[in-house]
Amino acid sequence: MDNPAAVDASILSELAAGRYSGPYSMEMLEALIGPFRSAPLGVVKKSTPGEFRIIQDFSYPRLGGDHPSLNSEIDASAYSCEWGFFDDIVRIILSAPPGAEAATLDVDAAYRRMPVRPADQHNTVVAWNDCFYVDHCVPFGAVSLNGIFGRCGDAMACISRAKGLGPVTKWVDNFLYFRAPDGLASDWHWYSTNDIIRLAEFLGWPWKLAKTKDFASFFTYLGLLWNIPERSVRIPDNKREKYLRRCREWLSSTKVSLEQTEKLVGSLAHCTLVVKEGCPHLAGLYAFAASFPSRQSRRWIQRHPTDRARADVEWWSHTLENSNLMRHLRVPWPEYHTPLFMDASTSFGVGIIVDGSSAAWKLAKDWRRPGIDIGWAEMAAVELALTALVAKGVRRHTISLRSDNQGVVFAIRARRSRSTHQNKILLRIFLLADAHELDLSIDYIQSAKNPADQPSRGLPEPGTLPISWPIRTPPQLAPFLVRVEI
Repeated sequence: MDNPAAVDASILSELAAGRYSGPYSMEMLEALIGPFRSAPLGVVKKSTPGEFRIIQDFSYPRLGGDHPSLNSEIDASAYSCEWGFFDDIVRIILSAPPGAEAATLDVDAAYRRMPVRPADQHNTVVAWNDCFYVDHCVPFGAVSLNGIFGRCGDAMACISRAKGLGPVTKWVDNFLYFRAPDGLASDWHWYSTNDIIRLAEFLGWPWKLAKTKDFASFFTYLGLLWNIPERSVRIPDNKREKYLRRCREWLSSTKVSLEQTEKLVGSLAHCTLVVKEGCPHLAGLYAFAASFPSRQSRRWIQRHPTDRARADVEWWSHTLENSNLMRHLRVPWPEYHTPLFMDASTSFGVGIIVDGSSAAWKLAKDWRRPGIDIGWAEMAAVELALTALVAKGVRRHTISLRSDNQGVVFAIRARRSRSTHQNKILLRIFLLADAHELDLSIDYIQSAKNPADQPSRGLPEPGTLPISWPIRTPPQLAPFLVRVEI
């Protein structure tokens, strides 16, 4: 194990805090509490240099057997709690009145303050150097961990709001409080961090005061830097430089491991909260990560990166060289009055319905090739429908798309596709939408209810007229699709 000294230090700290009992020999502990079990230990670096977190692998063994893992016996859905997601912070900032500010507070040793019922403590015994310790508090590694603390956090947030300290939201043990001058908006109040601390002291709630960031018009939360007056969010320079180093290290390696790749994917996926156009540039990296063997014993092998994965990381490496990666926040555009319908069939081609008018494109005779298939045609139908709407001059609206292809629905929502060719279309779709200030939403529609089904088969849809305004077929689709009258 790396950093065994960190385990020694952690055990001493937990004993001093009264959260561990021990050390015991196996025989002594069995005589005291009966049969018990322990899990493999791991050491994870914290963000603060020189600090470590001890993790117990309660998912071991992963293949079950006579002694299944502790996590396999826990119903994680029974431990739900509230989360302050990225979109929740955006919503609060966009509703903030003039003069609004925010403060961040962290709970001190949040999880390690949650007691474990004595009858369950035989499941979480810590084994180290032939010594055994009874852990009296919720350990890192249990799938119920977030919910156990999270519900206490939910209570703290609710009490804060009831006392006029809010809006407030949280992510695990990181709390975010907003304030604004009184009288400007309902549910917004003016108060100080001392008011929050006094309430916490009354409740016995342990803030880590050294990490408290007082009220200001800008703040760091979820690893991002937010600016309330500017209505913006950006990637802090230290994070950007860290992720850029990861990209360069990955690119410089002839072979890479799954662990390296997953860490890079996680970092870049976080960046897409700010760099939305980066989502399609993760598809190749996701596909490469999925190509590693699923068997636990073989997941440590290293592999040569695929050209597609390397191209994705090169794009991100170039993007992260920009020192001012920022996203301006805004409310969604108003919804366009009618959805866009699209469909494709291998028997004919592509059909769309836009504003109650229809259009169709016939597939070329030799259109099929590797990656150019019905899934590609269904995605091309989305691009053609959006192209038709843009040609009509529509801007600054939220456009509802309707497709009867689940793969297209999932890809549009994720903003990426496993298919290289479909991913190229996705890139063009979102570039077109951004250029004309359009937001996109998509829902599945049954084929039998999709009015674009008939045009996709070369047949007119009853009650619709042909699209009367000119539409230019995207040049990338022109070799495969030809506009026809129906």
